[in-house]
Amino acid sequence: MVVHADAKKVFKVIGLRKITFILLFLSNHCFSQFDIDNSFSNNMVLQRGRPIVIFGTGMPGKKITLQYADFYRSSTVVKSDSAWSFKMPAQKYSSVPFNIVLSDDIQNSTIKNVLIGDVWLCAGQSNMEFTFSGDKYFDAGKSLQSNPAVRILNPQYVGKDFYGRPFSDSMKARLNKGNYYEGTWQVLDSRTSANMSAIGYYFANMIHAETAVPIGVINIAVGGSPIESWISKASMSAAGSFEHKLTDNWMENEALPVWIRQRAIENIGKTNQPHAFKPGYIYDHGILPLMQHPIKGILWYQGESNAQELDRVNEYIELMKLLVADYRNGWKHPQLPFYFVQLSSIDSIQYKSQLWPLFRANQLLAHHQIKYTGMVVSADIGDRNNVHPRDKRTVAERLSRWALHDIYRKNTIVSGPMPKKAYFKNNELVIPFKYAEGLRTADQKQVRGFSLDGRDSTEAYIHNNEIRCKTTILPKFVYYAYTPFSEANLVNIEGLPATPFMLKVTSK
Repeated sequence: MVVHADAKKVFKVIGLRKITFILLFLSNHCFSQFDIDNSFSNNMVLQRGRPIVIFGTGMPGKKITLQYADFYRSSTVVKSDSAWSFKMPAQKYSSVPFNIVLSDDIQNSTIKNVLIGDVWLCAGQSNMEFTFSGDKYFDAGKSLQSNPAVRILNPQYVGKDFYGRPFSDSMKARLNKGNYYEGTWQVLDSRTSANMSAIGYYFANMIHAETAVPIGVINIAVGGSPIESWISKASMSAAGSFEHKLTDNWMENEALPVWIRQRAIENIGKTNQPHAFKPGYIYDHGILPLMQHPIKGILWYQGESNAQELDRVNEYIELMKLLVADYRNGWKHPQLPFYFVQLSSIDSIQYKSQLWPLFRANQLLAHHQIKYTGMVVSADIGDRNNVHPRDKRTVAERLSRWALHDIYRKNTIVSGPMPKKAYFKNNELVIPFKYAEGLRTADQKQVRGFSLDGRDSTEAYIHNNEIRCKTTILPKFVYYAYTPFSEANLVNIEGLPATPFMLKVTSK
């Protein structure tokens, strides 16, 4: 054994035998040390009802033992590729925290304060990212701030709240390395709640209050991000019709939204360096790593960045189908719930929202065409001059209705009125609705929001939970809330607003 010169001085004090033992111990420790994958951390929630896999890396051939709470113990040997893993049986939910201890003959590592419950992923752009501290009801909601049964993973990402300026070299380096998100699980309290997704905050507390199931919220929403960055490049390439979005010079690619390309140029210049808005980037560095862990479902609020050009609006349904298929395939869960928010209302005077009515209509079509989805309306709580409406509590409450009904088997009405069809009969246009019990107006005034040409309003009235419009001609379409900023007022017995739509009219 070669001993460093500085160590020889110590021999006189504690002796060669003891030093040799210490050096051998340190040497063994260095070689035998194992690592738990960094996706595991203290305070996390593991998904109930699905096998739990704990994994990491270590020295090939070494034996590692796992102790889960007080009733499960198992051992494994690190494989030749340095990987190790434990697959534990599915568990019921538990509000009692426990530890997971992993050890070999040298070291112990512990994942502390873990719960078994339901994990929900919050994804999309800035309206999903919008923080609880900025919400309209922040002060009123402070009573919910501390809830040990709610855990949050709210990682910071490169470029958060960084607009219109070049990225630093260190930011670019993180993008190149794929080290885009950084963060660990935290317990919901007054310190951690303020900066988490307001929708995620309210949703988690609402679901827990109704079910007592511990809830984990992972928020990886990225302000300004287009849907293309959330879809795998493989899916877009295989789809054929979207392969042209995957060019190297993506910032000059007119098949991508103009606005996001301009924002990327402001950050990194006209280079081929990675950027979060590049097709496939968030999928690779945000979604794909999470697919190693089961989740309960996805909450999605995105679209503003894809709603400013007609070509982008018209292709959104097919892109959304790719995205949902990607996620269900990756999580090996064909019925993975996907609940999303229809774009809100904003005036086109100060914002380029002229195509939002068509975009919202297409989102409704996507809901009908993609199974196991739920769509919530937010047009009635929009802000005329702000793309970020501050009432996220109402949005979360409407999302929770879908989850409580579909997953937790609660007797809830999931949505406001959705049109079934529109037909012409006896000089009247008749529109029956789903979720139409107690059909009425929100303000007890005349029905507003219907049009037969998408521009001019037409008189409508309620009859037997249907809408009827007097007309002497057979229109091609009927429109509802088909303006960038909507003042339409149709609701059901629960006060849930009817969805904006554009619907083809039939003769019967």
